[in-house]
Amino acid sequence: MKTPILLLSLRCKRDILVARQRARQVAALLGLEARDQTLLAAAVFEMASHAAAQFRRAEIRFALDGDSFQISTAPERRATKPMKDAAAGHDSVVRIAKKLTGPSSDVAREDLAWIVEELGNLTPSNLFHEIKQQNQELLRSLHELQQCQEELAGLQGQRRSPRAA
Repeated sequence: MKTPILLLSLRCKRDILVARQRARQVAALLGLEARDQTLLAAAVFEMASHAAAQFRRAEIRFALDGDSFQISTAPERRATKPMKDAAAGHDSVVRIAKKLTGPSSDVAREDLAWIVEELGNLTPSNLFHEIKQQNQELLRSLHELQQCQEELAGLQGQRRSPRAA
């Protein structure tokens, strides 16, 4: 059963940032790891940017469908004349889904939409704060990458040592 969580209009750049912010917040509420929260937020930013550029007015929808967190963009339903995808000859819709595995949060599905609405009321859409958050995510990812590279270099060094003996 599909459970709608959030519908956002994409009319300006601030709306795209809000979509990114809400994606990260909803992913956290669903119990996703920090890396998955960051990936979803980045993907939503790209999806929302593309939709806003492609259509005069667009919307992004967040929903749960079974064990899947789904996000889709499409022309806004209230828009009078959505632009058509010239190559395909139809309205373009972009969808992504993240399978929810492992322990999820204790938030009841029916409460998610209300919680997300409250988050929207309490969280200011401050451009600086969102960029700061994105910077922290990037730094965390780069640190993790550096640690992996150091571990790999150490393992490669260990492999070479026995051969030399």
